[in-house]
Amino acid sequence: SKLAGVPRDLNCRPSLADPDVWLRAATKPCGFEHCEMVLCCVDDVMVISHEPGRTADGIQAVFKLKGDKASAPDMHLGVTLEKKPNSKGVECWTMSPEKHVKAAIENVEKKLGGELPFSKGQCPTPMRTDHHPAEDTSAELDAEALGCCQELIGVLRWTVEMGRLDILFEMSLLSSHSAPPRKGHLEQV
Repeated sequence: SKLAGVPRDLNCRPSLADPDVWLRAATKPCGFEHCEMVLCCVDDVMVISHEPGRTADGIQAVFKLKGDKASAPDMHLGVTLEKKPNSKGVECWTMSPEKHVKAAIENVEKKLGGELPFSKGQCPTPMRTDHHPAEDTSAELDAEALGCCQELIGVLRWTVEMGRLDILFEMSLLSSHSAPPRKGHLEQV
């Protein structure tokens, strides 16, 4: 609630869809009207604006920033951010979940003792095409495997949030069976 007071003081209002996304009407020097955004997630704050310094200064007046300064982001909530020209030469921000996905794969390899149950690059689909989660009758997982399965589903959900929509359907199917998952579900996860 203390953080919420700062965007309010800066004439921002929370969006209807997400109270941690703050909006403020603005106009660029060329006359283009747009909406500035302040995105808050626990202690991560990102300002999306033509002039982000004004908002960042307002936040810094109340809170101590990491390194005592606001700077252009290179990562936000696991997503790599980069400013580069598009095909028409216009500078645009891009985002990539690549580092998160690589780290997630490394964590899975560690959990499984260094070996994945498949060869890298050899999976034609995110989940076996003959696996039907609702019809899985394999053994229920013990408490440790249950925690592992739910943790991995959380990693997959965040990976989808960051833009890997190609695994959304399979992740949704497996996520719907996370209480209590079975051995077959964990293998697919």
